[in-house]
Amino acid sequence: FRDYVGALQHYKYAAKEGDLESFFALGEIHRKGTGVSSSITNAIPYYHYAASKGYAPAQYMLGVIYANGEGVSRDIAKGYAWLSLAAEQHFVNAQTAIEQLSGSMSLHDFDQARQQIFLIQENELGKIEMPPIQVSNIQSGLKTLGSDSSKPKKRRRGVRSRRN
Repeated sequence: FRDYVGALQHYKYAAKEGDLESFFALGEIHRKGTGVSSSITNAIPYYHYAASKGYAPAQYMLGVIYANGEGVSRDIAKGYAWLSLAAEQHFVNAQTAIEQLSGSMSLHDFDQARQQIFLIQENELGKIEMPPIQVSNIQSGLKTLGSDSSKPKKRRRGVRSRRN
């Protein structure tokens, strides 16, 4: 998208309809500051909702955020837990991140991570409420694909259906 405001509105509309990929995209938009001011704090609720619904890329991003302490207190166990949930779905980036993170973890960290996985599964998966989403009117200024409302419509005359 070159129109970041329009893209943001389209993602919001799709997210409001329950599209998990759009929640992830909204998280990315806020984290990277694409068309909005960069804010990991604003990105986390979008990632968290999609992750709680089982969307592996969002689980991966939450894992990275917690493991690195981006906008939150660093929590290796929670990061590892979210990465593990994404890796269970064969999300390759999560599997790679787990391998890297494991090298710096103690046995105590692994125990904490197991507890976090249990807590996430019991308290968060499927139970996080959708963050509030304000959608502007995305129809204004947009044309329906394949039509041009500025041109008058031609009427077809003399065309009759053929009956057998």
